[in-house]
Amino acid sequence: LVNDELLVVNKTLPYSVTVFPRTASGNVAPLRTITGALTGLDDPRGISVDTVHGEFAVANRAGFSITTFARTANGNVAPVRLLQTMGLSSPWGVHVDVTHDEILVANNGDFISVFARTGNGMVAPLRTISGSNTGFNNGPVGIALDPGAFDEIVDTTPFFGASFAPAILFFPRTGAGNIAPTRAIGGDPATTQLASPNGIAVTG
Repeated sequence: LVNDELLVVNKTLPYSVTVFPRTASGNVAPLRTITGALTGLDDPRGISVDTVHGEFAVANRAGFSITTFARTANGNVAPVRLLQTMGLSSPWGVHVDVTHDEILVANNGDFISVFARTGNGMVAPLRTISGSNTGFNNGPVGIALDPGAFDEIVDTTPFFGASFAPAILFFPRTGAGNIAPTRAIGGDPATTQLASPNGIAVTG
């Protein structure tokens, strides 16, 4: 609630990020709209606000990119950083970890990638979580961080493991390579009530 605003990514043309007062209600215009050719927005799916550095990051699925903007950006403006690298594949979810100065990305291309927060251009990820042991089968899509005692990356995937069931998966924050989740919430959707889970947030 540092800035008392709501930021929304819009994945239909014209691609945009709209910003509203947090307590807005009814048929109201946004405070700001980021849209246009200079923005680099391309089928945006995920967004994460960095209140420490006054920025927000957007995951662009079709653009295979992460675009970072100044929090107060408005109109047809270029991002302050554009992360576009082989370490991204249909990025869907993004989380800015200000504590460790990293950006976590859920790639619908079946892996998680972690970059330096200030990464720009064609830079390699610091580490990735991918491979058969992860259980990813068309995912992940949502991503968050549990910075507490567990110190875990939390992500959602619509299809997990041999059963192809929707699930929430947990990995060590510093985990890398072909590792299995430390635990998973999943199984029979009739029990879990999970149905193609997407966005996720962790409350402390």
